[in-house]
Parts: sequence; structure tokens; C-alpha cells
Amino acid sequence: MTRRDGLFGLLSILILSSFMPMGPIGPLTGAVLLSIYCVYLLILIKKQRKYYTSHLIEGGDAGWKTIVTAVLSFAGLVVFCRVLVYSAVEIAVVLHIPEMIVGLFALAIGTSLAELVVAVNSARKHMCSLSLGTVLGSNIFNILIGIGIPSLFVKIPVEPLSVVLDAPILIVVTVIVMYFMWTDMELRRVEGVVLLIIYIIYAALRIAITR
Repeated sequence: MTRRDGLFGLLSILILSSFMPMGPIGPLTGAVLLSIYCVYLLILIKKQRKYYTSHLIEGGDAGWKTIVTAVLSFAGLVVFCRVLVYSAVEIAVVLHIPEMIVGLFALAIGTSLAELVVAVNSARKHMCSLSLGTVLGSNIFNILIGIGIPSLFVKIPVEPLSVVLDAPILIVVTVIVMYFMWTDMELRRVEGVVLLIIYIIYAALRIAITR
């Protein structure tokens, strides 16, 4: 599963990156991104239908309790993330922090907290496929749907620095993650540290250039 998701994630990034040098992302690019997500979704449903059919959770108090807990937890995370995001935006406005920096870090971190919580809990329970699948699936959704749908209604401007720095780094990091996954079929602690260091270096570089 993670190999398929990883390849689709890389494909999504490459396609988006190929459109970025052309200028603002408009309806045509949005339609392409949405079409790719539809293909991904159809493949996902087809591959998982048999699995979920044979692993259906039988009805009962335990099943309903799990569902209710999951819904309430998700709702709490959504509220927390929204508060964090809006607070970060207000602080950025007051401190005159560039919008791109806010989007790359404050908003990105705030909107990714839900996936981070799920990934950490899954990893602690040794459910590695769920942990990686959550992160990869979220990235695919954010690129294909998060950019695809808005671009159908309004053109999304592309910052030149995003073309020459952000997109290439995203591609390189995705390839590194896929390499880590495919060598041992898991992400080890040292590999996680490597990814964290890369992010810190990227953040420092991006902030320094923006200033």
C-alpha cells in the first residue's frame, strides 16, 4: 500500500511542479489534479474493497464506542487546529511576517497536527502501514484536492521561489522517504532524524532567503 501511495504522491508533486513555472495555477491545472485524484481513488477503492469486506467490524457496543470516540477526537483536533491556524495568522499580521512563510510553516504545521497525532499513535502501536499511509494519503489529498478545487474558481499565484526552491526540495524529500521505505519497508529512528534535520535546514534557508 505504501509503495502505491508513495508513487502517487511523487507523481502528484511532479505534475504540480511541471505546471508551476507556467504561472498562476488555473482551472486547467485544477482539472488535471482532480482527474488524477479520481484515478487514485478508484484504484484505492478497487484494491481495498475485498480487504474491507473480509474485515468488517461486527456491530456491538465496542464498535460503536470506537466510532464515537474517533469522531469526537477528530472534532476536537479540527477545533484545535483552526484555533492554532487563526492565531498564527493574526500573529503573523501583527509582526509583518510574509504570507508565504505563514503558509509554509504556521498553516502547514497547524493543518497537519491531526495527521501527526494519528501517525504517532499508529507508530506506537506498531501499525506502521497506517502511520505511513496517513501521511502519504494526506499529502496526496492536499496537492490534488487542496490545490485542485480552489484553482477551479480562482487562479492561485505561484511565487518564483516556490518554483526554484520549494518544489525541488519537496521532490527530493519525497524520493528520500520512498527510498527509506523501500529499503527496509519501514522508517527507522535514524531516518526520521535525517528527515527532521532536512526540514530544519530547509526552514532556516527559506526564512533567510525571504528576509
